[in-house]
Amino acid sequence: QILGNGFYIYQFDVKKDSCIINTVLIDLDPWPNGFYEYDDGNNLPFLFSATCLIKTDTFLITGGCFFELNEMNCLDPLELKDCYFLKIDSKRTPMSAKLSSAPAMLIPRINHSIYKLNNDDVVVAGGISLTIHSKSCEIYNSKSKLWEGLPGLNIPRAKSVLFELNEYLYIYGGFSDMNVIADSMERLQISNKKSWEKLEIKVLGFCVGSYALKTDQEDEILIL
Repeated sequence: QILGNGFYIYQFDVKKDSCIINTVLIDLDPWPNGFYEYDDGNNLPFLFSATCLIKTDTFLITGGCFFELNEMNCLDPLELKDCYFLKIDSKRTPMSAKLSSAPAMLIPRINHSIYKLNNDDVVVAGGISLTIHSKSCEIYNSKSKLWEGLPGLNIPRAKSVLFELNEYLYIYGGFSDMNVIADSMERLQISNKKSWEKLEIKVLGFCVGSYALKTDQEDEILIL
């Protein structure tokens, strides 16, 4: 969310069932590709990007887009494969953050899913790439600091839900095409990463643009 030159970070306390809102001021030097400056001076950070917390004080921001003027003086979206680390300094009031470049993904993406695995690797899946709903997936290797390709999904998905449970990576919901809801689920075994397995499970509800995280309870996932 925009607030002048900063934005909100929403912290959800699972145990207390409460939401904490903080304002973070970002050091924008150098100016990243993913920021679009409006005429009123407000800056919209990383349109349609996907972000996850990779350390206690550091976020990984992946993809997104910004807009360029075309010959008709209209704005065209330019999808990005750029990535950034956002390190938060919570000791200052208001909190501040430093932005730095991270290794770029293999392909540009918007509206994709992201999840940090238990081994600290980060997976991105689906989204929209070059205006087409995508099946492609990739993984950020936390040891080599590089992105590597993963097997593609069975169907294209954008704004889907991605999570890890019992040695498998699951994905469900989202859009498989413009305004077409994907009500199916599939999973990938993390140890061999051979192929995504279709599951005979139909997703209930409107699961688009949600996020999943593991709770303290065994075999339980919280959908936000």
